[in-house]
Amino acid sequence: NIISYSIYHYQSKYAFSVSAVLSRKMLDHFYSLPFLRINNTDTSIYLNRIVNVPASFVTNILLALLTIFSEGLIVILISTGLLIYNFNIFILLLLVLGPGAFIYYLIRKSKLSVLNYSLKSKLPKVLKLATEAIKGFIESTLFQKQSHFADKFDQINKKLNDDYSKLTTAQVTSIKFVEIIIMVGIGILFIYSILFIENKNEVVLILSLFAAASYKIVPSINKIFVSFLNLKTHQYLSLIHI
Repeated sequence: NIISYSIYHYQSKYAFSVSAVLSRKMLDHFYSLPFLRINNTDTSIYLNRIVNVPASFVTNILLALLTIFSEGLIVILISTGLLIYNFNIFILLLLVLGPGAFIYYLIRKSKLSVLNYSLKSKLPKVLKLATEAIKGFIESTLFQKQSHFADKFDQINKKLNDDYSKLTTAQVTSIKFVEIIIMVGIGILFIYSILFIENKNEVVLILSLFAAASYKIVPSINKIFVSFLNLKTHQYLSLIHI
């Protein structure tokens, strides 16, 4: 646990230091732009790219990649041990569980692409409307137009939060799906052991080994699935520009 904490702490510290560097570079680039371009472009666009985009990029892209690498390494090491111990069982589980995970990814892929486009389009709009509402405080107060700005903001913001709820549901669903896959694997392994292994002590040993491996593999695979979802949903953040 201490080692895991140290690894996660280092990853987070490194990732958000990158966020700070990206924000500074965005701000420096903003200062280098021609006056007319800045004057003719909505302020909320630059505000989004300087403050929001770097932090979102680190949270949903960079940290996701680091998680996939670190947790993937754990899965590979445990799977290698299982492969060395019993090649037939490893291949059996791979043939059953691999297609299930691939099919689930294909089903989610199209929905996540739509969600990716939706988030990409709504986030800047919400920030723009909020900026307009704040900058137009005096005018809206004088002419009693507060509800007009608030209603426009609320309409887009509700849709944005609806997208976030869909993303959260997809993440939870992926975790449950991985758990179901593992349970199916245990069932297949149990049936295989009864039919093809005569030594009952070896059956107990194999099931115990797989259960112990699953104890570490399941959380890792869950994190990998969630990271893939974040990458797919927020892939527009990989194109940071001003």
